[in-house]
Amino acid sequence: PATTSVLKQPLFDDVCQKEHLTLTPNDHLHLIAEALQGTSCKTRVLTLQGFTEEDIDSLPLIAKALATSPTIEYLYIYHCTNSHTPTLLAQALETNTTLISITMSRCPNVGDDGIALIASALKMNPQSSISSVDFSNIGMGDEGVKALMQDTNVCELSLGNDDNIGLEGIKAIAKAIARPTSCMRKMCLRQIHLSNTAMKHVSRALRKSHLEHLHLESANTLTSSGIIAMAHSLKVNTSLKWVRIASVDFTSGGQALCQALQWNVSLHRLYLDGAFVRTVLIL
Repeated sequence: PATTSVLKQPLFDDVCQKEHLTLTPNDHLHLIAEALQGTSCKTRVLTLQGFTEEDIDSLPLIAKALATSPTIEYLYIYHCTNSHTPTLLAQALETNTTLISITMSRCPNVGDDGIALIASALKMNPQSSISSVDFSNIGMGDEGVKALMQDTNVCELSLGNDDNIGLEGIKAIAKAIARPTSCMRKMCLRQIHLSNTAMKHVSRALRKSHLEHLHLESANTLTSSGIIAMAHSLKVNTSLKWVRIASVDFTSGGQALCQALQWNVSLHRLYLDGAFVRTVLIL
C-alpha cells in the first residue's frame, strides 16, 4: 500500500500528460486505468500490445477505462492473444462515446464470434462515434465480415491478411457499399483472396457506391477478367477520386482501364502495381 501511494501521483501525472500512450502487461495497470478515466487526462491515442491469456486481470481494467474515457479517440490493439479481448472490447464499446477509430492486428483469437460481438456493440450504442475500422490477421472469415457490414456508420474500412475471407464476405462488402444510405468513403482490402468472381461483385457495387478512396490488393488470385470488370464500372462511377490496384495480373486488362479513364470524370489518381505493370497516373 505504501508503494502504491508513492507511485500513484507521479504515475497519474505522467499518464495524464501523454497524448499517445502504449500499454503492455505490467503491475501498474490498475493505476493507469484509473488515470485514463480522469477529466484531466490528455490521452487521445491508446495502444495495447502483447496481452496474453496470463493477463486476465489486466484487460478488464483497461476495458472499464475505455468505456468511460472522456478523451481517447484512437485505439490500436496489436499482438494480443488473450481470448477475452473481443468480449471486453465489445463491453467498452457499448457505452464509449469518444472513440472514432479502432485498429486490430495480429490478434488471432478474435475470429468471427469476436467480430460479431464488436459489431453488435457498435450497433447497440446510439452515441458511438466509431467511423473507421482496420482489422488484419485476426482470424476473421465471411461470417465476421457479414456482421461488421451491418454497421452502416463506418466511413473507412480496411481488412487484410485473413485467409478465411472468401466470396461470401466480399459479397457482403459489395452489398454494404452499394446501399444508398452507406456512409463508407474509404475501403482497403489487402492480401485477401479477391477472385475474379468476387471482383465482379465489387465492380457492380461501385456503379452505385459513394466510395472516394479504393485500395485493392489481391493475394495473387485476381487476373485480367476482374480488372476488366473494374474498368467497366469506372466508366460510370462518379465518386472515386483515388484508386490503387496492387498485386494483380494486368496482362490484358490494361487497355480496358485506359479506355475507362477516357469516360471517368472524378478520378484524380490511379496507382497500378502488378506483375506486368507498375505506374502512377495523375489525372
